[in-house]
Amino acid sequence: MGATSLAVLVLAVLPSLSIPGNPDDKLLHIAVFAVLALLAAGAFPQIRLRSLWIWLVGFAAAIEMIQLLMQQGREADWNDLMVGMSAAAVALFLVHLIRRATAAASS
Repeated sequence: MGATSLAVLVLAVLPSLSIPGNPDDKLLHIAVFAVLALLAAGAFPQIRLRSLWIWLVGFAAAIEMIQLLMQQGREADWNDLMVGMSAAAVALFLVHLIRRATAAASS
């Protein structure tokens, strides 16, 4: 989880890279924050999902703030923050549903 977060941070603050196929920026944010949410939920099952979501929102906000301050080929976009927050929320909600179904099945 820590290595993935560090990789995301580094890639988010480096000058923009040319990605094959030129995927949509918002789709990348959805994928990154959904994966981070799933990894966090798996790595820290004892931590409440709401707390993980708050951590991920803070991480997304920190990335946007760093991009705003650096002004090195990246632009802060608060829509990116909203997309990241939403993707993390959806992923963690799915984890919640799976955990609930698993608990009900084992009862």
